[in-house]
Amino acid sequence: MTTREQNSPSIHRATGRTSAFAAVRDSYRERRSVRALHQRVERELSTYTTQADIQELDAMLERSGTDVSVYTQMIERIRLRAA
Repeated sequence: MTTREQNSPSIHRATGRTSAFAAVRDSYRERRSVRALHQRVERELSTYTTQADIQELDAMLERSGTDVSVYTQMIERIRLRAA
């Protein structure tokens, strides 16, 4: 490749599109991974079906000391199913 070809705007545009496409692809891959993780967690938590199970789940979440706000909607759906 010559210096003139390296400085060509079309090469830079193509590289920009390629990197933009890669960023979108990586973002999609990440979202798909997170969605799969949430589905797996919800399946696992769906085994908590009785009121005692739900109380145990609440106690575990309190003891964990981590931010569970991500799972709030999921836990509410589990509570509604158990009711």
